[in-house]
Amino acid sequence: MRFNEDNVHKQCNRKCNMALSGNLLAYRERLIKRIGINRLNQLDTLKNVPVHYTITEVKDLIALYKFKINNLKIK
Repeated sequence: MRFNEDNVHKQCNRKCNMALSGNLLAYRERLIKRIGINRLNQLDTLKNVPVHYTITEVKDLIALYKFKINNLKIK
């Protein structure tokens, strides 16, 4: 799930994550609005499926996300 982009979203770190323990109900409601119920259901299904990456796959993922970060910085 770490590299699934549907599972990566910013959330406030003080009130929601610390005081409200992640504020999971509100987070889930907003996630449905952002990615839709079908993609959320897919995430729920995938969370119990173990993924084992090879070293090459991890290196490729690192390169991909470095590229994406650099593109964000340029804009």
